[in-house]
Amino acid sequence: PISEKKYQFLLGLSRAISKIVPGVGGLSHGAWRAFETERKVTDARNFIDGDHVETFLDLTQADADKVVAIMAQDGWTRAALGPLNEGE
Repeated sequence: PISEKKYQFLLGLSRAISKIVPGVGGLSHGAWRAFETERKVTDARNFIDGDHVETFLDLTQADADKVVAIMAQDGWTRAALGPLNEGE
């Protein structure tokens, strides 16, 4: 398990990436990762998709800057972050 702060940061990063990187097959990332059976469709939630977060490393500098700007708009500044390993 990871700390709540680290989870929130990674979730925010994943959301910011989703705004910049097109989803697989034209689907949103949430729709791509949703659980579906013949009887129901359930949104994927309460987990961090490491593959999705890892796509940050493959972004162009311009797209990475856009993701960082989105994170900053959402309050994820260096000062607000502090040490991510705090409390673990």
